[in-house]
Amino acid sequence: PESKRMCESLCASYASQYGVPAKVLRLTQTFGPGVRYDDGRVFAEFARCAIEKRDIVLHTKGETCRSYLYTADAAAAILTVLAFGEVGEAYNAANEETYCSIYEMAQMVANECAAGDITVRIEAEDASKFGYAPVLHMNLDTFKLRSLGWEAAVGLKDQFDRMICCM
Repeated sequence: PESKRMCESLCASYASQYGVPAKVLRLTQTFGPGVRYDDGRVFAEFARCAIEKRDIVLHTKGETCRSYLYTADAAAAILTVLAFGEVGEAYNAANEETYCSIYEMAQMVANECAAGDITVRIEAEDASKFGYAPVLHMNLDTFKLRSLGWEAAVGLKDQFDRMICCM
């Protein structure tokens, strides 16, 4: 997080001091077709479980909450900021309607993407031994980006359906 803040500060500084037309876009967790089957991120693991009809096993209570973004929505956000964003400004890109906990996302995948053929089990152990981050609640405000005319179009279930069909 500190390195990201530093880069954003450098972009704003160069925009102000040297006239570099820098604009910052903060993308939330982004996925869709093209995610590798062996990707280690949680959404890829959930998709593999749906495809392989394996129960989803969480090693924490899955309390971290965040929004997700479909790859095409991310590309549209990038183009919107490039075309209409203000130099030196930062914009958040997320589909705020996808805001959920890891546990809620796992339940949605099990019930809707795997048609109830799998379940979600919590086998909570010492989360620190797995190197998991502490529980976070990252609900990004996208008002500034939406004021440029951008709108996320693809919901969480459709993101999973589209990713799963291409894995």
